[in-house]
Amino acid sequence: MNQPAFVGTIAYVARRALWLAWYNLQLIFIVYPAEGFWRVTALLNPRTWSYRRRVRAKLEGSVSHHGGTYAVFAMFREGELSPYTLSAIDSLNRLKVNIILVSNTVLTEAVQEKLRSRCRYVVIRDNIGRDFGAYKDGFSVLRETKEEIQRLVLLNDSVVYLLDGLDEMFRQFLGDNDYAGLTEVHDRHYHVQSFLMSFGASVLRDPRFLNYWRRYIPIGTRRWSIHKGEVGLTRMMLDCGFRPKLVASLERLKVALENDEKTDNIPALLPDRFAPAAYQSTNPVPYVLSVFGEKNQIHVGAFLLTRYAISPLFKRDIVARGVYSPERLKDISGILGLDLPMLLQQQEIHQRRRHTSWISRILFRFGSI
Repeated sequence: MNQPAFVGTIAYVARRALWLAWYNLQLIFIVYPAEGFWRVTALLNPRTWSYRRRVRAKLEGSVSHHGGTYAVFAMFREGELSPYTLSAIDSLNRLKVNIILVSNTVLTEAVQEKLRSRCRYVVIRDNIGRDFGAYKDGFSVLRETKEEIQRLVLLNDSVVYLLDGLDEMFRQFLGDNDYAGLTEVHDRHYHVQSFLMSFGASVLRDPRFLNYWRRYIPIGTRRWSIHKGEVGLTRMMLDCGFRPKLVASLERLKVALENDEKTDNIPALLPDRFAPAAYQSTNPVPYVLSVFGEKNQIHVGAFLLTRYAISPLFKRDIVARGVYSPERLKDISGILGLDLPMLLQQQEIHQRRRHTSWISRILFRFGSI
Protein backbone atom coordinates (compact mmCIF):
# COMPACT_ATOMS: atom_id res chain seq x y z
CA MET A 1 0.00 0.00 0.00
CA ASN A 2 1.46 3.40 -1.00
CA GLN A 3 1.73 6.15 1.59
CA PRO A 4 -1.19 8.38 0.43
CA ALA A 5 -3.55 5.39 0.43
CA PHE A 6 -2.32 4.34 3.88
CA VAL A 7 -2.83 7.86 5.26
CA GLY A 8 -6.30 7.96 3.72
CA THR A 9 -7.22 4.67 5.36
CA ILE A 10 -6.00 5.85 8.76
CA ALA A 11 -7.97 9.08 8.39
CA TYR A 12 -11.14 7.17 7.48
CA VAL A 13 -10.75 4.83 10.47
CA ALA A 14 -10.17 7.78 12.79
CA ARG A 15 -13.24 9.64 11.50
CA ARG A 16 -15.33 6.50 11.83
CA ALA A 17 -14.13 5.91 15.40
CA LEU A 18 -14.92 9.49 16.40
CA TRP A 19 -18.38 9.27 14.83
CA LEU A 20 -19.15 6.01 16.67
CA ALA A 21 -17.93 7.49 19.95
CA TRP A 22 -20.13 10.57 19.53
CA TYR A 23 -23.08 8.39 18.48
CA ASN A 24 -22.80 6.22 21.59
CA LEU A 25 -22.30 9.20 23.90
CA GLN A 26 -25.56 10.71 22.63
CA LEU A 27 -27.35 7.40 23.19
CA ILE A 28 -25.99 6.86 26.70
CA PHE A 29 -26.28 10.39 28.09
CA ILE A 30 -29.26 11.86 26.21
CA VAL A 31 -31.46 9.37 24.36
CA TYR A 32 -31.62 6.54 26.90
CA PRO A 33 -32.19 8.80 29.95
CA ALA A 34 -34.94 10.72 28.15
CA GLU A 35 -36.55 7.53 26.92
CA GLY A 36 -36.34 5.99 30.39
CA PHE A 37 -37.91 9.05 32.02
CA TRP A 38 -40.81 9.09 29.54
CA ARG A 39 -41.43 5.37 29.95
CA VAL A 40 -41.42 5.53 33.75
CA THR A 41 -43.78 8.52 33.64
CA ALA A 42 -46.10 6.58 31.33
CA LEU A 43 -46.03 3.51 33.56
CA LEU A 44 -47.06 5.65 36.53
CA ASN A 45 -50.03 7.09 34.63
CA PRO A 46 -53.25 5.18 35.48
CA ARG A 47 -54.58 5.80 31.98
CA THR A 48 -51.76 3.72 30.52
CA TRP A 49 -53.28 0.69 32.23
CA SER A 50 -56.98 1.44 31.86
CA TYR A 51 -58.92 1.29 28.61
CA ARG A 52 -61.88 2.92 30.38
CA ARG A 53 -59.75 5.89 31.45
CA ARG A 54 -58.26 6.39 27.98
CA VAL A 55 -61.50 6.29 25.98
CA ARG A 56 -63.57 9.45 26.34
CA ALA A 57 -66.46 8.52 24.05
CA LYS A 58 -67.71 5.72 21.82
CA LEU A 59 -70.18 7.05 19.27
CA GLU A 60 -72.27 4.79 17.08
CA GLY A 61 -72.17 5.62 13.41
CA SER A 62 -74.74 5.14 10.68
CA VAL A 63 -72.83 2.92 8.24
CA SER A 64 -72.76 -0.85 8.69
CA HIS A 65 -71.79 -3.54 6.18
CA HIS A 66 -72.35 -7.29 6.15
CA GLY A 67 -69.49 -9.73 5.73
CA GLY A 68 -67.46 -9.38 8.93
CA THR A 69 -64.68 -7.15 7.53
CA TYR A 70 -63.58 -4.36 9.86
CA ALA A 71 -60.96 -1.63 9.87
CA VAL A 72 -59.56 0.21 12.88
CA PHE A 73 -58.49 3.57 11.52
CA ALA A 74 -56.23 5.50 13.91
CA MET A 75 -56.35 9.26 13.38
CA PHE A 76 -54.45 12.17 14.88
CA ARG A 77 -55.87 15.32 13.37
CA GLU A 78 -56.81 18.65 14.94
CA GLY A 79 -59.35 20.90 13.26
CA GLU A 80 -60.85 19.99 9.90
CA LEU A 81 -60.58 16.50 8.49
CA SER A 82 -57.98 15.86 5.84
CA PRO A 83 -59.52 15.20 2.40
CA TYR A 84 -57.07 12.33 2.02
CA THR A 85 -58.28 10.68 5.21
CA LEU A 86 -61.82 11.01 3.89
CA SER A 87 -60.68 9.47 0.58
CA ALA A 88 -59.42 6.40 2.48
CA ILE A 89 -62.63 6.14 4.54
CA ASP A 90 -64.83 6.43 1.45
CA SER A 91 -62.73 3.84 -0.39
CA LEU A 92 -63.10 1.36 2.47
CA ASN A 93 -66.86 1.92 2.48
CA ARG A 94 -67.03 1.20 -1.24
CA LEU A 95 -65.37 -2.12 -0.45
CA LYS A 96 -67.91 -2.89 2.32
CA VAL A 97 -65.49 -2.51 5.22
CA ASN A 98 -66.92 -1.53 8.62
CA ILE A 99 -64.82 1.32 10.02
CA ILE A 100 -64.00 1.91 13.67
CA LEU A 101 -62.47 5.39 13.57
CA VAL A 102 -60.25 6.02 16.61
CA SER A 103 -59.27 9.64 17.15
CA ASN A 104 -56.32 10.52 19.40
CA THR A 105 -57.60 14.11 19.61
CA VAL A 106 -60.87 15.72 20.66
CA LEU A 107 -63.16 16.26 17.67
CA THR A 108 -65.56 19.11 17.05
CA GLU A 109 -69.23 18.22 16.76
CA ALA A 110 -69.17 18.96 13.04
CA VAL A 111 -66.25 16.55 12.50
CA GLN A 112 -67.91 13.93 14.69
CA GLU A 113 -71.06 14.03 12.57
CA LYS A 114 -69.09 13.86 9.35
CA LEU A 115 -67.30 10.74 10.61
CA ARG A 116 -70.41 9.12 12.10
CA SER A 117 -72.07 9.36 8.70
CA ARG A 118 -69.21 7.29 7.26
CA CYS A 119 -68.24 4.89 10.07
CA ARG A 120 -69.57 2.06 12.23
CA TYR A 121 -68.16 3.60 15.40
CA VAL A 122 -66.22 6.74 16.25
CA VAL A 123 -63.99 6.41 19.31
CA ILE A 124 -62.45 9.47 20.95
CA ARG A 125 -59.54 8.77 23.26
CA ASP A 126 -56.60 10.44 24.94
CA ASN A 127 -53.42 10.33 22.89
CA ILE A 128 -51.76 7.58 24.89
CA GLY A 129 -49.64 5.11 22.97
CA ARG A 130 -49.77 6.72 19.52
CA ASP A 131 -51.16 4.59 16.68
CA PHE A 132 -50.63 1.26 18.48
CA GLY A 133 -52.51 2.57 21.50
CA ALA A 134 -55.37 3.54 19.17
CA TYR A 135 -55.23 0.12 17.48
CA LYS A 136 -55.40 -1.57 20.88
CA ASP A 137 -58.42 0.42 22.04
CA GLY A 138 -60.18 0.18 18.68
CA PHE A 139 -59.75 -3.59 18.70
CA SER A 140 -61.12 -3.68 22.26
CA VAL A 141 -64.20 -1.70 21.16
CA LEU A 142 -64.70 -4.09 18.26
CA ARG A 143 -64.45 -7.20 20.44
CA GLU A 144 -66.97 -5.71 22.89
CA THR A 145 -69.58 -5.66 20.13
CA LYS A 146 -69.48 -9.49 19.99
CA GLU A 147 -69.78 -9.24 16.23
CA GLU A 148 -68.19 -11.93 14.08
CA ILE A 149 -64.88 -10.68 12.69
CA GLN A 150 -63.57 -12.35 9.55
CA ARG A 151 -60.91 -9.80 8.69
CA LEU A 152 -59.29 -6.87 10.48
CA VAL A 153 -57.47 -4.02 8.75
CA LEU A 154 -55.31 -1.66 10.80
CA LEU A 155 -54.38 1.67 9.26
CA ASN A 156 -53.65 5.24 10.27
CA ASP A 157 -53.43 8.76 8.89
CA SER A 158 -49.63 9.10 9.00
CA VAL A 159 -49.74 8.82 5.20
CA VAL A 160 -51.34 10.83 2.41
CA TYR A 161 -53.87 8.62 0.60
CA LEU A 162 -54.14 9.53 -3.08
CA LEU A 163 -57.50 8.78 -4.63
CA ASP A 164 -56.25 7.30 -7.90
CA GLY A 165 -55.75 3.55 -7.39
CA LEU A 166 -56.84 3.51 -3.75
CA ASP A 167 -59.69 1.00 -4.20
CA GLU A 168 -57.39 -1.37 -6.07
CA MET A 169 -54.76 -1.23 -3.34
CA PHE A 170 -57.20 -1.73 -0.45
CA ARG A 171 -58.81 -4.63 -2.30
CA GLN A 172 -55.53 -6.53 -2.06
CA PHE A 173 -55.74 -6.33 1.73
CA LEU A 174 -59.16 -7.96 1.74
CA GLY A 175 -58.24 -11.26 0.09
CA ASP A 176 -57.48 -14.63 1.63
CA ASN A 177 -54.06 -13.83 3.12
CA ASP A 178 -53.73 -14.44 6.85
CA TYR A 179 -51.28 -11.55 7.19
CA ALA A 180 -50.74 -8.69 4.75
CA GLY A 181 -48.78 -5.47 4.84
CA LEU A 182 -47.83 -2.83 2.34
CA THR A 183 -44.08 -2.50 2.92
CA GLU A 184 -41.39 -3.70 5.31
CA VAL A 185 -38.18 -2.43 6.89
CA HIS A 186 -34.90 -4.38 6.86
CA ASP A 187 -32.77 -1.61 8.33
CA ARG A 188 -31.67 -2.49 11.92
CA HIS A 189 -34.88 -4.20 13.11
CA TYR A 190 -36.94 -6.10 10.56
CA HIS A 191 -40.68 -5.39 10.67
CA VAL A 192 -43.77 -4.96 8.57
CA GLN A 193 -44.73 -1.30 8.62
CA SER A 194 -47.81 -0.59 10.69
CA PHE A 195 -49.55 2.23 8.84
CA LEU A 196 -51.46 -0.40 6.82
CA MET A 197 -51.85 -4.08 7.77
CA SER A 198 -54.50 -6.78 7.44
CA PHE A 199 -55.23 -9.97 9.40
CA GLY A 200 -57.44 -12.90 8.44
CA ALA A 201 -59.76 -15.08 10.51
CA SER A 202 -57.06 -17.62 11.39
CA VAL A 203 -54.95 -14.89 12.99
CA LEU A 204 -57.91 -13.31 14.76
CA ARG A 205 -58.75 -16.64 16.43
CA ASP A 206 -55.15 -17.32 17.48
CA PRO A 207 -54.77 -16.76 21.26
CA ARG A 208 -51.22 -15.50 20.75
CA PHE A 209 -52.49 -12.63 18.60
CA LEU A 210 -55.16 -11.80 21.17
CA ASN A 211 -52.63 -11.99 24.00
CA TYR A 212 -50.30 -9.63 22.17
CA TRP A 213 -52.94 -6.90 22.15
CA ARG A 214 -54.12 -7.69 25.67
CA ARG A 215 -50.58 -7.38 27.03
CA TYR A 216 -49.41 -4.47 24.88
CA ILE A 217 -48.63 -1.42 27.04
CA PRO A 218 -49.55 1.80 25.18
CA ILE A 219 -46.50 3.89 26.00
CA GLY A 220 -46.30 6.94 23.77
CA THR A 221 -42.65 7.27 22.84
CA ARG A 222 -41.80 6.76 19.19
CA ARG A 223 -39.05 4.22 19.95
CA TRP A 224 -41.47 2.16 22.06
CA SER A 225 -44.07 2.19 19.28
CA ILE A 226 -41.47 0.92 16.82
CA HIS A 227 -39.71 -1.67 18.98
CA LYS A 228 -42.65 -3.02 21.00
CA GLY A 229 -45.29 -2.19 18.41
CA GLU A 230 -44.13 -2.75 14.85
CA VAL A 231 -41.16 -4.99 15.61
CA GLY A 232 -42.91 -6.84 18.45
CA LEU A 233 -46.04 -7.54 16.43
CA THR A 234 -44.04 -8.71 13.41
CA ARG A 235 -41.94 -11.08 15.52
CA MET A 236 -45.02 -12.50 17.21
CA MET A 237 -46.67 -13.13 13.83
CA LEU A 238 -43.55 -14.81 12.46
CA ASP A 239 -43.19 -16.95 15.59
CA CYS A 240 -46.80 -18.08 15.07
CA GLY A 241 -45.99 -19.12 11.51
CA PHE A 242 -47.79 -16.26 9.72
CA ARG A 243 -45.63 -14.93 6.90
CA PRO A 244 -46.53 -11.46 5.58
CA LYS A 245 -47.90 -11.00 2.10
CA LEU A 246 -46.49 -7.67 0.95
CA VAL A 247 -48.67 -5.71 -1.44
CA ALA A 248 -45.83 -3.34 -2.45
CA SER A 249 -43.21 -6.06 -2.55
CA LEU A 250 -39.67 -5.96 -3.89
CA GLU A 251 -40.74 -8.41 -6.59
CA ARG A 252 -43.54 -6.15 -7.84
CA LEU A 253 -41.22 -3.15 -7.99
CA LYS A 254 -38.57 -5.22 -9.76
CA VAL A 255 -41.01 -6.26 -12.49
CA ALA A 256 -42.24 -2.67 -12.92
CA LEU A 257 -38.72 -1.24 -13.21
CA GLU A 258 -37.46 -3.92 -15.56
CA ASN A 259 -40.47 -3.51 -17.85
CA ASP A 260 -39.99 0.24 -18.09
CA GLU A 261 -38.00 1.10 -21.19
CA LYS A 262 -37.39 4.65 -19.96
CA THR A 263 -35.57 4.72 -16.61
CA ASP A 264 -34.24 8.29 -16.77
CA ASN A 265 -36.63 9.51 -14.08
CA ILE A 266 -35.85 6.76 -11.55
CA PRO A 267 -32.98 8.58 -9.75
CA ALA A 268 -35.09 11.74 -9.45
CA LEU A 269 -37.73 9.81 -7.46
CA LEU A 270 -35.28 8.58 -4.81
CA PRO A 271 -34.62 10.26 -1.45
CA ASP A 272 -31.84 12.85 -1.24
CA ARG A 273 -29.47 10.35 0.36
CA PHE A 274 -29.63 7.83 -2.48
CA ALA A 275 -30.27 9.92 -5.60
CA PRO A 276 -26.61 10.89 -6.35
CA ALA A 277 -25.41 7.27 -6.56
CA ALA A 278 -28.34 6.37 -8.81
CA TYR A 279 -27.56 9.28 -11.14
CA GLN A 280 -23.94 8.08 -11.45
CA SER A 281 -25.00 4.54 -12.41
CA THR A 282 -25.39 3.59 -16.06
CA ASN A 283 -28.25 1.28 -15.00
CA PRO A 284 -29.94 2.52 -11.81
CA VAL A 285 -32.37 -0.40 -11.51
CA PRO A 286 -30.10 -2.87 -9.61
CA TYR A 287 -29.00 -0.10 -7.24
CA VAL A 288 -32.58 0.99 -6.58
CA LEU A 289 -33.69 -2.57 -5.89
CA SER A 290 -30.80 -3.21 -3.51
CA VAL A 291 -31.54 -0.06 -1.51
CA PHE A 292 -35.28 -0.76 -1.50
CA GLY A 293 -34.65 -4.28 -0.19
CA GLU A 294 -32.33 -3.14 2.60
CA LYS A 295 -33.83 0.11 3.94
CA ASN A 296 -37.12 1.68 4.97
CA GLN A 297 -39.16 0.86 1.89
CA ILE A 298 -41.88 3.49 2.21
CA HIS A 299 -39.15 6.16 2.40
CA VAL A 300 -36.88 4.80 -0.32
CA GLY A 301 -39.61 3.74 -2.71
CA ALA A 302 -42.66 5.87 -1.92
CA PHE A 303 -42.67 7.83 -5.17
CA LEU A 304 -41.48 4.88 -7.23
CA LEU A 305 -44.44 2.87 -5.93
CA THR A 306 -46.73 5.76 -6.82
CA ARG A 307 -45.14 6.19 -10.25
CA TYR A 308 -45.73 2.53 -11.13
CA ALA A 309 -49.26 2.39 -9.64
CA ILE A 310 -48.30 -0.08 -6.90
CA SER A 311 -49.41 2.02 -3.93
CA PRO A 312 -51.07 5.46 -3.99
CA LEU A 313 -49.72 6.80 -0.71
CA PHE A 314 -46.66 8.31 0.94
CA LYS A 315 -45.65 9.34 4.45
CA ARG A 316 -46.65 12.77 5.73
CA ASP A 317 -43.32 13.37 7.51
CA ILE A 318 -40.93 12.74 4.62
CA VAL A 319 -39.68 16.34 4.59
CA ALA A 320 -39.55 16.79 8.37
CA ARG A 321 -37.58 13.56 8.75
CA GLY A 322 -35.07 14.77 6.17
CA VAL A 323 -35.87 12.08 3.61
CA TYR A 324 -36.64 14.59 0.85
CA SER A 325 -35.83 18.27 0.60
CA PRO A 326 -38.57 20.72 -0.44
CA GLU A 327 -36.59 21.45 -3.61
CA ARG A 328 -36.55 17.77 -4.59
CA LEU A 329 -40.31 17.54 -4.12
CA LYS A 330 -40.81 20.25 -6.73
CA ASP A 331 -38.92 18.13 -9.29
CA ILE A 332 -40.81 14.98 -8.31
CA SER A 333 -44.11 16.83 -8.64
CA GLY A 334 -43.44 17.34 -12.32
CA ILE A 335 -42.81 13.64 -12.86
CA LEU A 336 -45.88 12.43 -10.94
CA GLY A 337 -48.23 15.22 -11.95
CA LEU A 338 -48.90 16.10 -8.30
CA ASP A 339 -48.32 19.28 -6.31
CA LEU A 340 -46.38 17.58 -3.52
CA PRO A 341 -45.25 20.76 -1.69
CA MET A 342 -48.86 21.87 -1.43
CA LEU A 343 -50.02 18.44 -0.29
CA LEU A 344 -47.39 18.20 2.41
CA GLN A 345 -47.85 21.78 3.54
CA GLN A 346 -51.42 20.80 4.38
CA GLN A 347 -50.50 17.43 5.87
CA GLU A 348 -47.16 17.88 7.66
CA ILE A 349 -47.14 16.47 11.19
CA HIS A 350 -43.59 17.22 12.36
CA GLN A 351 -42.43 20.76 11.72
CA ARG A 352 -38.68 21.25 11.98
CA ARG A 353 -39.13 24.57 13.77
CA ARG A 354 -40.51 22.73 16.80
CA HIS A 355 -37.08 21.22 17.47
CA THR A 356 -35.06 24.31 18.27
CA SER A 357 -32.84 23.11 21.13
CA TRP A 358 -29.83 20.89 20.49
CA ILE A 359 -31.20 18.21 22.81
CA SER A 360 -34.52 18.04 20.97
CA ARG A 361 -32.68 17.87 17.65
CA ILE A 362 -30.65 14.90 18.91
CA LEU A 363 -33.79 13.16 20.15
CA PHE A 364 -35.43 13.84 16.80
CA ARG A 365 -32.52 12.36 14.84
CA PHE A 366 -32.59 9.23 17.01
CA GLY A 367 -36.31 8.82 16.47
CA SER A 368 -37.38 9.46 20.07
CA ILE A 369 -39.61 12.36 19.03
